[in-house]
Amino acid sequence: MARFDKEAFADLLHKARGDRSINQYGLHAGVDPGYISRLVRAIPDTAPGPGIIRRLAAKAYGGVKFEDLMIAAGHIDAPVSTRLKETPLDQRVENDGELSLEGFLARHGFSEEDIRAFKALEEGIRARNPQNFKVTRPLKRPTNK
Repeated sequence: MARFDKEAFADLLHKARGDRSINQYGLHAGVDPGYISRLVRAIPDTAPGPGIIRRLAAKAYGGVKFEDLMIAAGHIDAPVSTRLKETPLDQRVENDGELSLEGFLARHGFSEEDIRAFKALEEGIRARNPQNFKVTRPLKRPTNK
């Protein structure tokens, strides 16, 4: 499980508050405005529980979602797709340290839109022909001599 990122949580709460005062947001969400104020100032070292987060998310502005707050609170891990978005395309690597497909394409000048289209095509091919994508033996890397 991830740790409580109180700065990220504070940023999300500030966005979720919108143009309302902290008192108004707390009243709408049913959460003590003093507690919201402390969270916005990144004072608590312990994340609020899922129940409070659900109430805050239910009345959030700015597109802030329950999942966003839960991730910042450290209650759930960010999905892989989110973690990948945080890594520049040309730096993405696979588990074995090899440059990922996205990284390879980005380094060769393909746009993010082209890469998304290529990935959709690849997924379609994999779905229609799963037998072609089974690795039965480890692939050997060529050695540079």
